[in-house]
Amino acid sequence: MIALLDAGGEINARDENGMTPLHEAIRCLSVKTARLLLKRGADFKAIDGFGQTCLHLSVRYKHNYLLKKFIKIGLAANAYDKFGMSPLHRACSTGVSEHVQMLLEKGASYKARNTHQRSPLDIAVHRENIKAIEVLISWLDHSAKRGNKKPRRSRTSQELLDQALLLAYQFGCEKASARLRSAGAKADQSTISVRQVYMDGPSPESRWPLKPYKSQASSAINKEL
Repeated sequence: MIALLDAGGEINARDENGMTPLHEAIRCLSVKTARLLLKRGADFKAIDGFGQTCLHLSVRYKHNYLLKKFIKIGLAANAYDKFGMSPLHRACSTGVSEHVQMLLEKGASYKARNTHQRSPLDIAVHRENIKAIEVLISWLDHSAKRGNKKPRRSRTSQELLDQALLLAYQFGCEKASARLRSAGAKADQSTISVRQVYMDGPSPESRWPLKPYKSQASSAINKEL
């Protein structure tokens, strides 16, 4: 790498996906290379062809050191990629609760919606990342207490919880459903259309029950994620 740079290699060159050498260093979890590139003047604000920043990539590839580094040097916690996903959405997808907490403390919006109108909490539910769900619920509770003698959640916060519970019912996420209900989320499970499907198998009835049928809404999430 040093030899290439010394020979005049373009430090911010891009491949067909808009990835720079710094992006690739993050993807390959190479702290040494990332630090070298930053020291040589690599553009840490560059976004790839999918609209992802270095912060998005650090979260996606679960890189604690680089995540802290890019937050420290000023990358926006509320940047959005072409799917409307913020770094917080991505952290809720990977399930690293420390990253979720870190991003919230740096101003990441728990109210943000992606292109499918899913919040970070929805993403955590879809991935069944219970620890991430716990962090988000705690943050909502903490926000409700700020400056209030009688803590009360905002209408938006309650709507986020209720929507997440409805999604948990749709996906059959029992642990997530239980935790959301205990946090005060409400949703009418009877409004969800569930179809039981079967497949051939070695059981006495020659069939195994599968998970409930997923709606078009869940399919849309799967396409994006």
